Amino acid sequence: MKEIKLTLTIEETNQILDALGNQPFKTVFALINKIQSQAAAQLQENGQAAAAPKVKPTPEVIKDPAIK
Repeated sequence: MKEIKLTLTIEETNQILDALGNQPFKTVFALINKIQSQAAAQLQENGQAAAAPKVKPTPEVIKDPAIK
């Protein structure tokens, strides 16, 4: 699979994660994890690990039976 590289601010990344957080968790959890992992690694390299983007679970995520 071909990959692309994007350059986004932390705020823009958080907007994307917020939008994904409103989708059914089982369809977006892998993408959320990939974004968070890559962002955390880049920010750690720059000494900004505390500012790593995070998605807040929505009630739908909490109630999703696929999450154990």
